[in-house]
Amino acid sequence: MGYSPTQFQLEQMAAEEALKRKQWTPEKFLLSVEKYCNDYGHNVVDGVVEFCQKHEIDFEVVNNHLMSDRLYSMIQDDAEGRGLIKRTKKLGFE
Repeated sequence: MGYSPTQFQLEQMAAEEALKRKQWTPEKFLLSVEKYCNDYGHNVVDGVVEFCQKHEIDFEVVNNHLMSDRLYSMIQDDAEGRGLIKRTKKLGFE
């Protein structure tokens, strides 16, 4: 029996390949940023900024073309948690 990568590993490999070719989609960008944050121990806000600077990606491109709902939510949660923006009301599931 041969090695069979998981779906997550396949998505990571696709994101890395897209990074090499700079063929960005919102999902590939998100996976690349998540990997960057995990590899370097960054929070989401700082990770997105540094990732974009490192790969010469304009923030306007991220905002207009690469911002997924999931990434937006992650940035919002991180910024609220660090007191950078005012907390929004959340649904209580306690």
